[in-house]
Amino acid sequence: QKVRKKPQTRAAFDRTFRHTEHNKRIMKAIFDVHPYPTPSDFRMIEAHCGLTAKQVRGWFQNERVKHRLRENGLREISNSRDFVSEILNAAKDLRAARDDAVFDEIQQKYSDVKL
Repeated sequence: QKVRKKPQTRAAFDRTFRHTEHNKRIMKAIFDVHPYPTPSDFRMIEAHCGLTAKQVRGWFQNERVKHRLRENGLREISNSRDFVSEILNAAKDLRAARDDAVFDEIQQKYSDVKL
């Protein structure tokens, strides 16, 4: 008897979809004027860009969140490791101290920068 091999699965990063720069430019131009497209607008974008409804809706939803963050003066922390590391190092340095001013300064540092 032959032993059947288990089919190889692709790594998670291989399944991740990335929008092309061309498609992002098109959707960004639409978003700048009209951040809430109608269903018929979505269908036109899907047809023109060759994307699925889920991909287009997801892009617009994510862009609205980024826009809100920019408006509020907040910043997405692309590498949260830096932020967490600074907080933990400050906590280690403070030991038993109850001074939260150091934490406030670190939080301010990460929330001042606009996208």
